[in-house]
Amino acid sequence: MNKKELINKICHDTMIHKRQVSDVLDCVMDTISYEVSEGREVKLNDFGKFYNFRTKAKIGRNVIKNTSMIIEPYNQVKFKAFDKLKQQINK
Repeated sequence: MNKKELINKICHDTMIHKRQVSDVLDCVMDTISYEVSEGREVKLNDFGKFYNFRTKAKIGRNVIKNTSMIIEPYNQVKFKAFDKLKQQINK
């Protein structure tokens, strides 16, 4: 399901206009992105949490040139599903 399909599904289920649903969904995604980029967790009850994870520096290998290089640490967004979501998926 992509963003457009999600908006259409929400509109159908709630009878709210597409533009309003789109604006709210954009705001939710922007808020999650901002909070995670600031290093804070975003927890959604019965769904899961988004959080920022910093990788460690590591040594990588370029097999074509046969050289080693250092891969700098970087931030990743992680998602951890809560039990209720896991149970629903595994029915």
